[in-house]
Amino acid sequence: MPFHSSSIQSSNISTQDLPRKGDNWRTLVLNVNSVFGKAAALQHLLSYVKPDAVILIETKLNKDILTSKVFPSELGYMVYRKDRPNEGRGGVALLIRSCYSSTEVTLPDTCSGSEIIWVEIELQNHKKLLVSSFYRRPNDHTTAQLESLQLSAESVLSRYKSPNQSLITGGDFNLPDIDWDNNRVRCTSSCRSLHDFFLSLAQDFLCFKLCKMPLEK
Repeated sequence: MPFHSSSIQSSNISTQDLPRKGDNWRTLVLNVNSVFGKAAALQHLLSYVKPDAVILIETKLNKDILTSKVFPSELGYMVYRKDRPNEGRGGVALLIRSCYSSTEVTLPDTCSGSEIIWVEIELQNHKKLLVSSFYRRPNDHTTAQLESLQLSAESVLSRYKSPNQSLITGGDFNLPDIDWDNNRVRCTSSCRSLHDFFLSLAQDFLCFKLCKMPLEK
């Protein structure tokens, strides 16, 4: 059950909106617009929402910033990150609650230039959950990044063929012109080919959108 907050300093989720956790899987998707220096606010949000997985986009980290400086062990999550090389911009991460056994999935070399990361999670009764975080650079008007997403999903699913697996893909796709209620691209879209490609990709993998609020305001 995914939730959304456009900022880790403040959340639009009220206590009335947040059902009891119970045994349900809960995923939180955040465009953090730089996570560095926000550990305290993030810890407060995680303590409140209690997500099993956190999909972070635009972490804006680099190799010189230690994971422990941003995500202290007290958070209780395994951290998987992919930084944008040499820029300190963009970047994605996945936080998986430490009580689960989780492993980062190795992707084909052809996906190395894209901001995407996949993690396999072991659930009860030998079930597996595959979770990914993806960020599409909005200034790239080609389908290259989406093609990498497609290739990564195909690679992951071919490797983990099982009737007991599920898949969650979250991120910031920067493709706002899809009418998800009717599964079509809005006629006013200025990048129709990109939107068509992504909509077709979602349909091919039998995916549907759960978070219908914008990631940024």
